[in-house]
Amino acid sequence: MKDNIYNILIVEDEWINADFISDLILSFGHNVMGIAKSAEETQEILSSKSCDIIFMDINIKGAIDGIKLAKQLNESKEIPIIFVTAFGDSETISDASETNIYGFVIKPFKDNQIEAALNVAISRIKKEKIQINDILPLEKSELDLANGYKYDFQKKTIYFQNKPIPFSKNESKLLFLLCTSYGHILSSGEIRSKVWGEKNVNDSTIRDTILRVRKKIPLLNIENIVGIGYSLTKEEK
Repeated sequence: MKDNIYNILIVEDEWINADFISDLILSFGHNVMGIAKSAEETQEILSSKSCDIIFMDINIKGAIDGIKLAKQLNESKEIPIIFVTAFGDSETISDASETNIYGFVIKPFKDNQIEAALNVAISRIKKEKIQINDILPLEKSELDLANGYKYDFQKKTIYFQNKPIPFSKNESKLLFLLCTSYGHILSSGEIRSKVWGEKNVNDSTIRDTILRVRKKIPLLNIENIVGIGYSLTKEEK
């Protein structure tokens, strides 16, 4: 994105709603990078274009709905999502909360609801960017991790021999935390708080996430400090 201009994808199979949201986004000064009607069209657009925010209708064409699509995207991307739906029941909201949700708009909606949801999402994105910049190493934004691995703090991505490795949303948060605390011990409580926030997760969930990260980056040393927590250290092999 450039300054305060965001690239926004609309995933909506009803053209009236899609056009309405598109016109509003353009009037706010942002870019509409595309309109997709299904999971397949969404994946095709995202394979070649950079996206900052997605307006995601939950009920879209095809076997994969908006929530399932968002969960799929979380496996390799971390794109903020504003869900649009005709259903505001607690079960739908709870299911959507397992994704990278930044807002929720209930149909039928008005222009001020779309504007409000977008402004809240952008405000959160800006705050998270400030938080990231606050903890980045002052002298560089890239960490050389040995054995062909490098971590890019701005993109929150680890590369092996210059190729990015895909991680889920929580795996990415965990890896970012380990790299920003490189060489230091992170307690299980700190990991739980910074990766899962207010969600009540147990130690086995942390261990399972660590295990998945280890499998994806087997040449890096994520050490388990028994009774305390975990630490990422350089260990040449």
